[in-house]
Order: sequence, then structure tokens, then C-alpha cells
Amino acid sequence: MGERAAVSGQPFVDAAAIRAALGRLSFPLYFLDYETFNPALPQYDGYHPYEHMVFQYSLHTLASPEGALQHHAF
Repeated sequence: MGERAAVSGQPFVDAAAIRAALGRLSFPLYFLDYETFNPALPQYDGYHPYEHMVFQYSLHTLASPEGALQHHAF
């Protein structure tokens, strides 16, 4: 399917497949984003060079289709 976009130069969106995938989701829904860094020299015991360390996260929760989006971060 990706070759369609490469040949035509136009984006290819399979709306039916997206609709089907979203239809299989059940509530509550959680959306997690996090940021990491990977220092060459470990800053804490137990870590290794270039090991990813999470330093912040953001979590959005949607309890129902009509519900308000809740946000949590650290």
C-alpha cells in the first residue's frame, strides 16, 4: 500500500482500516508521552552508558467518548 504513495506522490489513507482499528478500542483510553535522555556517562548507580532515562511524562486519560480529557504530568 505504501508504494501507492511513492508512485503517485500523494498520501494514501485507508479510512476504512483506521475506522475499524479505532472501533476496536475500549474505554478508558490512555495516551502516554515521555521524554528521555541517554548520557554517555551514567549519572546514577545501576545505569549503563547511553541507557535511556525517563525524565518527564505526560498522561492523558479519556474515561468515555463524552468525558473530559484528564491530564497528569510529572
